[in-house]
This record gives sequence, structure tokens and C-alpha cells, in this order.
Amino acid sequence: MNKQTKAVGYIKVNNIKQEKEGIPLIEKEREIVEYCKKNNINLIKIYIDEGISEQDIEGRNAFKEMLDYVINNDVDTIISFKLSRFTRNIKDFANTTDLLEKNNKSLIFIEDGIDTKSDVGKLMRYVVGAVAEMELKNNSTFKKEG
Repeated sequence: MNKQTKAVGYIKVNNIKQEKEGIPLIEKEREIVEYCKKNNINLIKIYIDEGISEQDIEGRNAFKEMLDYVINNDVDTIISFKLSRFTRNIKDFANTTDLLEKNNKSLIFIEDGIDTKSDVGKLMRYVVGAVAEMELKNNSTFKKEG
């Protein structure tokens, strides 16, 4: 008999403007909950970093708490709405995914259609992660020049 997948969710929202103009936090939370229901995943908790504009994970307390919890407990997967909200720093992303893989944990990014349990998902996580970092750098350049 297959055991039910256990997961935690992760959401990051930079600021009030992003909350209003992008997909609201409550909608991201609903998407994670619905995904888990559809896929028979036991969602234990959703971690939220709100009002955090950190490009890397250093200043994100909920992110760090989530990783610690996942590594030290019976959790299989982290589910996030979109990879670019998880992190836009490819080095942090690589370090995080390596840590998760060493501990037999996986990542799912709902909007990107990425599940790192599959070989395609393992490849796509780095492609999408590199694009997310490039977008961040381009946005920073435009702000400086504008």
C-alpha cells in the first residue's frame, strides 16, 4: 500500500503592491490547498514570508523554518505556487534542491508544472530558476536606468 505524500506549502509575497497587482496571497494559498486535495497529498502547514523583498533566502525566516522542519520531520515535499517566488537566486536554489535531494525530499511548483520527482522536473527546475534570476537582474537594471 502506498503511503500518502506529506507536504508543506511555501508562499512569498514581496510587498502590498505585488499583493494587489499580482496573485493575492490568499489565492496562492487556495491553489496549494486545492492542488493537495486533487492529488491526495496531506498538507501539514503553509509557511509564508510576507513583505519580504529578499533576492536570496538569507532574510526569509519562514523559508528557513520550513527547510528545517522538512529536513527534520516526516515530510516528503515542498509545494510552492511558482518557482520565481521560491527564490530567484540560482545558487540558493541549487543549494536548497541539493539539500532536499540528499534527504529524499522533492519540490512541486504548481504554476510552472514542475515536480522534481520526475527527470523532466529535475531538468526544468534549473531552466526556470535561471530564467527567474535573469528576470530579477533585468528588472534591477531597468529600475536603475529608469
